Amino acid sequence: MSRRGIKKGEMEKAKLEWVVPRSLFDEDFQEEDLLALVKEQTVIELFRRGRLSAGRAAELLGIEKQAFLDLLARRRIPILTRTRAGRRRHAAWVRQILRELEDEERESS
Repeated sequence: MSRRGIKKGEMEKAKLEWVVPRSLFDEDFQEEDLLALVKEQTVIELFRRGRLSAGRAAELLGIEKQAFLDLLARRRIPILTRTRAGRRRHAAWVRQILRELEDEERESS
């Protein structure tokens, strides 16, 4: 246990509420659609600002990390961040991918 009785690896959670006009919704665009859109946009912006890693962002959206990176690519959002910690994470990620590619090459030869 760490501070305030939260186990290591767990996070404190906050629930957000937003009141919007019902006239925004119809058969083709329902509350769940707006929620998904807001979540996706928010997670992307938090990633862009260096507040979330790609892995954590993917986890919050309930998708695989590669799917999140593909989403960023489709939206032409760079995966490199301006923070030193972000650059270190990205460098480690690139090294991991290169190792995996080298392993695949060795296995196929």
